[in-house]
Amino acid sequence: GGTLGSTAAIALGGSVGSAIDYSGDQDWWRVNLIAGTTYQFNMNAASGSVLNSYLRLLDASGMALAANDDANGTFNSQISYVASSSGTYYLSAQGYSISTGAYTLTAAEVTPTVSISATNASQTEGDAGTKAFTFTVTRSSAGVGSGTVNWAVRHGTTDAADFSGATSGVVSFGAGETSRTLTVQVAGDRVQEGNESFTVGLSAPTGLVLGTASAT
Repeated sequence: GGTLGSTAAIALGGSVGSAIDYSGDQDWWRVNLIAGTTYQFNMNAASGSVLNSYLRLLDASGMALAANDDANGTFNSQISYVASSSGTYYLSAQGYSISTGAYTLTAAEVTPTVSISATNASQTEGDAGTKAFTFTVTRSSAGVGSGTVNWAVRHGTTDAADFSGATSGVVSFGAGETSRTLTVQVAGDRVQEGNESFTVGLSAPTGLVLGTASAT
């Protein structure tokens, strides 16, 4: 479509093809985004096209939120954006200056990154009972779907006798969730020993990609 009021839809995970036919020509596309989710939009010259593309992202009122001309050392355009609210957004596809030509536009949700950090993991173990050592597992954006990642204790100077309860498992994120707390129970004893250390590592993510994959 040539105006904001005559837009065509582009689906997330999909692509559309069109052309900038003359200087000043613009194609408008609408896309529905979810708050807290990261998206990437690419406007690439079609095969055989010499288009120098220019891509803008606008909110429902028509206010520009982001724009890009030359991405990654090319004449193509790329916008990465974390949606501030849920609803309809618009993409304006055009040529830079007087450039014209055919293009392909893609829209995709960026797979969130999952990371782990120590929350309360440097403390004495005590002489008896157990003490909770906690870690925070976060994903980089809320996402519209679920995600899981495996976790497991990796021994440094500890061994199995130093722990009580689970030393491995699965962390699950529901739609819209960005943080989970993971607790490892360390067993106290009266054995004279120096400082001990262990690491909790992440692996095998589903619907996520690994960022910081371990914490001590």
